[in-house]
Amino acid sequence: MKAFHKTGIAAFSLILASVAGLAGCSGGTAKPQGDGAGKTDAAGGKPKDRVEITFWHVWTDKDAGPITARVDAFNKSQDRITVKVLGN
Repeated sequence: MKAFHKTGIAAFSLILASVAGLAGCSGGTAKPQGDGAGKTDAAGGKPKDRVEITFWHVWTDKDAGPITARVDAFNKSQDRITVKVLGN
């Protein structure tokens, strides 16, 4: 019984490792979802629409000062991406 148990664990581990390895090799391409944000220009370069990213964190308003300050600075530094912060 112990030999079967060890063999079963080894087989399961091998299958799990194979599935995890193959998942990274799917070869698919990412497609924009939702309202079309992220569409690129005709040359396939920069996005032509503004992109909004929602950044969720676990800190309360009292502790989120540094994160909020960094996000505000990022949002002011460019005009293509807007980060929206959600916290507890």
